[in-house]
Amino acid sequence: SRMHIQSMAGYKVKITINNTDSIESLLDRKIINKATLTFDVEALSQSEYEAHERLVLVRVNNEGDNMFLSDFTIEGDEYFGGNLESTRYTFNITRYFNQLLNNELYTNNLYLLPAGAVVNANRTILNKDVKLQIFYSEL
Repeated sequence: SRMHIQSMAGYKVKITINNTDSIESLLDRKIINKATLTFDVEALSQSEYEAHERLVLVRVNNEGDNMFLSDFTIEGDEYFGGNLESTRYTFNITRYFNQLLNNELYTNNLYLLPAGAVVNANRTILNKDVKLQIFYSEL
C-alpha cells in the first residue's frame, strides 16, 4: 500500500504507465499542453527519517539504462520539478509523455530515485496512489 525510497544503496520505485493505447485513443485529435505525475508522502512517515528534499524521475530505455527525461535535460530543474513541497512531489513530464505516445522506441517504465542519495540517510515513504494529470486542448 506504500512505496519506499531509501538513500545510500537503498530502494528506488519503479513506475509503469499502463494502457498507453487507451490513453492515446482518448487523446485522439487533442493537443497535450501539460502532463504531470504527483506523489504524496505518507502521513506521519517522517517521524524517524525525513523525506528527501528532492526526488529524480528517470526513464528506462530499451537497453535497460536509466536516462534523464527530456523535460529535465531541456527545460531544467524549475520546469521539471521533483522538490518536496509540503508533502508532495510533482514532476512535469509533458515532453516524455508526448514521446511515449508517439515514439515506439520509448518504454513506459520510469524509476523514482532520491537526489543526493550518497550524502544523506533520508527515507521517503509515498502513498501508492500516483496521480497522472493530462491537460489538453481540442483540435
